Amino acid sequence: MISNFQFIDENVDKSRAILTEKLAFVKAVLVIDLPDEMQDKALGAAELYGVYDGDGVRLALTSSRSLAFVLARQNGLEPVDAH
Repeated sequence: MISNFQFIDENVDKSRAILTEKLAFVKAVLVIDLPDEMQDKALGAAELYGVYDGDGVRLALTSSRSLAFVLARQNGLEPVDAH
């Protein structure tokens, strides 16, 4: 068994970086965890859905999971669930 696996081919790392750039992570966000000014705009919702890039930067907040997936795809990203 290999315990310290490492890619020798730098193209693998480049491919992984390119793939990550194309992914959008969709995650449920509790409104109470958002800044006050964002909570005020949530219109009484308890939960929203965030769309995040591979670095964890939130790109958008939406009212539904399905809308988050559509939004990601419309912007050339492949959405995946994040927990």
